[in-house]
Order: sequence, then C-alpha cells, then structure tokens
Amino acid sequence: MEKEKPPVFGMIERGGQVVIHLLDNVKQKTIEPFIKDTIESGTLVYTDEYSIYARLERWGYAHRLILDSRVVELRMV
Repeated sequence: MEKEKPPVFGMIERGGQVVIHLLDNVKQKTIEPFIKDTIESGTLVYTDEYSIYARLERWGYAHRLILDSRVVELRMV
C-alpha cells in the first residue's frame, strides 16, 4: 500500500513569490509558524473556507474568504 501523500501548504504574494511547504498535518498549530514567518502582521490574507484559517485574525491578519470567485468579508459575532 502506497504511503499517504503529505499535505501541501502554499502562499503567494500578488505579483510576488510562491512559498510552498510539505506539512505533517493540517492543523492550525502546524501552519501558524509558516504564516508568521512568511506574511507580515496586518496583511490582508485571502483563503478558501477551510477551517484551518479561522485564527488568522487572532494572529494579527485581516482575513477574507473566497467562495465561488466571490470575496466574503468576515465579521466577528
């Protein structure tokens, strides 16, 4: 049986570089250091709706979701 493929986590800056990491798992505590080491605090970050990104605002980033090619503004309740 083939070993499961590791998750790939990628970030891209508009008009800039692509950064890709192979992850052990897809947990917030796993991606947090990659994000903080790569993206300047206060930056607006666009993601899909995957729950792994739920803490971006707590980590100091503005966060927008992209759903079906639409950008959704998040509002804390």
